[in-house]
Amino acid sequence: MGRKLRKDRRKELGFLLQRERKCQHITQEEMAKILGVTQERVSEIESGKRRLSVMELMEYCEALNLTPTALAGKIETYFFSMGLLPRSVLKKPILPDREVQLKANLQICDNSYRSTLSDKTVGEMVFTAKTFEELKKTIEAELSRLGIYYELEYNFLDAHSLLKACSPHVSLAAISRVSGINQSLLSQYANGKKRAQPYQIKLIKNALHKIGSELMAMI
Repeated sequence: MGRKLRKDRRKELGFLLQRERKCQHITQEEMAKILGVTQERVSEIESGKRRLSVMELMEYCEALNLTPTALAGKIETYFFSMGLLPRSVLKKPILPDREVQLKANLQICDNSYRSTLSDKTVGEMVFTAKTFEELKKTIEAELSRLGIYYELEYNFLDAHSLLKACSPHVSLAAISRVSGINQSLLSQYANGKKRAQPYQIKLIKNALHKIGSELMAMI
């Protein structure tokens, strides 16, 4: 293994750990306290300046409430997407002779869309992209590469990611009219300035379904 590849992998592993931490709303200071180390040490790990031992990586897993297997799956998928893992080491899953029902959970984290797709057929897969359209293309291209015949459902975990994905197609005014949620409040959800409650996310999803049905009925 070349020195540059090793350095790049260490840097991207640190970035992946940082992203997982941020997605769980854990600060570096809090992570340092959980691990029993200094904040400077956590910063060095996440910037790729410090090598991680197997035991330290397992401690990170515990702090992030991830099993080593789950984290390994995230690392494999991310490294492959970054060109840091040879295609030859990835094994194709054993494919069923039927359509697979898959659900991609997604949210915006660190100004990018992040999606986790977990299923016994495909294992644990993690994808990131700047836009929802780019994320869709990446996921669908990978599933096609694996030769999986699938039906895919996208499940938005927060109002921020949902409204941002819909913004090119549906106005906040239309969503407000159908959902009953104030347009100003929807704007704050869309910009990530406020966090919507689960029942509000459900209202937004129901409003989008209704708007979609009304448009389909006109065609």
